Amino acid sequence: MPIRITWRKDGQVILSGSGVTIETKEFMSSLQISSISLKHNGNYTCIASNDAATVMRERQLIVRVPPRFVVQPNNQDGIYGKAGVLNCSVDGYPPPKVMWKHAKGSGNPQQYHPVPLTGRIQILANGSLLIRHVLEEDIGYYLCQASNGVGTDISKSMFLTVKIPAMITSHPNTTIAIKGQNKELNCTARGERPIIIRWEKEDTVIDPDRMFRYSVATKDNGEEVVSTLKTLKGDVLNGVTPAALVAELSFIFENGRITPADRGDSGFFSCHAINSYGEDRGLIQLTVQEPPDPPELEIREVKARSMNLRWTQRFDGNSLILGFDIEYKNKSAPDGPPMDVILQPVTSQSIRVTWKAPKKELQNGVIRGYQIGYRENGPGSNGQYSIVEMKATGDSEVYTLDNLKKFAQYGVVVQAFNRAGTGPSSSEINATTLEDGKM
Repeated sequence: MPIRITWRKDGQVILSGSGVTIETKEFMSSLQISSISLKHNGNYTCIASNDAATVMRERQLIVRVPPRFVVQPNNQDGIYGKAGVLNCSVDGYPPPKVMWKHAKGSGNPQQYHPVPLTGRIQILANGSLLIRHVLEEDIGYYLCQASNGVGTDISKSMFLTVKIPAMITSHPNTTIAIKGQNKELNCTARGERPIIIRWEKEDTVIDPDRMFRYSVATKDNGEEVVSTLKTLKGDVLNGVTPAALVAELSFIFENGRITPADRGDSGFFSCHAINSYGEDRGLIQLTVQEPPDPPELEIREVKARSMNLRWTQRFDGNSLILGFDIEYKNKSAPDGPPMDVILQPVTSQSIRVTWKAPKKELQNGVIRGYQIGYRENGPGSNGQYSIVEMKATGDSEVYTLDNLKKFAQYGVVVQAFNRAGTGPSSSEINATTLEDGKM
């Protein structure tokens, strides 16, 4: 009876082709692989059968393949504080063992040391090196080595450059200024150049080209970038156009004329450092302290020799109120009369009166006006003064008495008054109106 012979690999029928040749004679069959590779690993089964029976034999083929790179390491950048993967993928049989070594520094590598595998650094299943949090100390050459005991070990090096995102390294968290004191806010940043530093007050970007009150000066000293926010004197810049601003600011700084801090400068300032690899922010609280605003005073229950006071505190000057001082003084009418009273007859029915205010130390406050008393000093007069009143206009005053009797003698006195009352009168001075037709 004829015998049928077939071949299987890992349970699948094998047909001639694709580098596999099967030759079968009457009682013999052979399987030949022209170019053996890792894919030919497996269990091979030869099956012989006829109508009477079926028999089979199985053998395992192990193909040992030296390691080779699937993905080679190449120079790359890592970003400080971020995760980075150094690519290195190999295959071979038995599966190669991958080891990573590191040589610190940017010069030619002198000596490699095994990379310590910690929680921060580990080797992935495909052989790549994972750095969960890149640090500046990770900069340098890395060597990926692979071996499996077959053929020659392989290795490939690469260089890791660590890029530093913009970071704020120094700034005051809180700072205090006294009203009238010159104040500057400084912010220091480091990272890859170029670095842009932007200042904000609350949620508003400070643009010195549009907000003339502020100036920003930035200086690169090599390792760090220092930005200084200054407040400019508003009245100096009144009317200055943006085109003339640069020269004007230079003049201000050279002469040190910088606006003292005031209440409106209190608040939160932030400096933002920005480069191609990241951004950082520093928050600064500026508090401008000043004397408190006077309270709102209410006088209650006034009695003969006492009164009750009540007040409401307003702005505290951004500082704790430690106490209140109550000052009072007695207010009274002027203690002195007007000075240098002069009468000048003007017509047959008018007299011009001029005088000066009482002495300053006798005014007891602001002189609000004057009362001019006049009376006829002739036979039949009742001796009573007629009173006219006028508002104060300055240190020297003038008033013209009209509708007087013709060619009659009049006595005139003047009194000053303030909010508290009327002071003493001047000594009476006499003058006679003119006769008709005389000027």
